[in-house]
Amino acid sequence: MSRKLDNLLRLAEQSYICMEAELLITSCVHDGDLSPINELLHELVMAGPTALFVLRDLQHIIRTLKSQLNRESLDIRQDFKRALSDFGVRLPDVIFTSDLESWWRDQDLAQEAQTAALRLGQNRAVLVEEICTETGDKVSRLAGSLVLVDELEHAVQDWISGLVYEHAHDYDALYFGEQGLPEH
Repeated sequence: MSRKLDNLLRLAEQSYICMEAELLITSCVHDGDLSPINELLHELVMAGPTALFVLRDLQHIIRTLKSQLNRESLDIRQDFKRALSDFGVRLPDVIFTSDLESWWRDQDLAQEAQTAALRLGQNRAVLVEEICTETGDKVSRLAGSLVLVDELEHAVQDWISGLVYEHAHDYDALYFGEQGLPEH
């Protein structure tokens, strides 16, 4: 087979692996279990430096997912504040920390919202409580996903760094021998 065709087939194989890995990443984050994607990472690392291109693509996929989850985090915060203001519940301006779960827990937003809603009547308090419960569930789910994506991002970066180091070391040994760079 010609070299160009080999390169094209290798590129197609890498693209297919990345597509499958993207689906696997999404599934793992949804299920809360990274072991299937970690197995794939291990197989890629065992393939050696040729897997660097695929790992870089996976890193990009993970960072894109992380960005989407962070946008969803901001949406949850804004939707919560908007929903409460529709009921006439005004919460103090809160700082949107990067940690969604801390924002929810440290600000004690659910308690503050329910206390404010009680002043407006029992019916509104029940609806506000439902909004708080739903938001709390979203916060828990999303915070867990963000933790998993962070773990995966660090794992991929570690594997990339390791393979780059190995490749550079192999290159030095091949071209400069075991002694390293020639002395002047």
